Amino acid sequence: KDLPEWQQLQKAVYTSAAVDTLIRIAAGLMLAFHHKPISPKIAVATLWLSSTLAFVILYMMLPAELASDVIAELPPDIIKVLLSAIVWPLYLRRSTRVWNTYFEGK
Repeated sequence: KDLPEWQQLQKAVYTSAAVDTLIRIAAGLMLAFHHKPISPKIAVATLWLSSTLAFVILYMMLPAELASDVIAELPPDIIKVLLSAIVWPLYLRRSTRVWNTYFEGK
């Protein structure tokens, strides 16, 4: 049976947040325990892909009646995601600590 709009929105938000969170946790665990040069590269790709995937899942799961309203509210969230996806890759590419951990002597 169809869920009321509020429950559909709640389910969509929780599902997209769960997918985003699980992907980021996996990337974080790789950074923590797999000290190879590929780990920061995967973390950077994860920053871009996980949030994009979360937005796509959210949009696909939304009832049509709510989609335009929710999309109108997204610009601040998209800006936050873009800032995160810009700042963290810069850190992962330029940090001496990251270089010493993942690239030095490899």
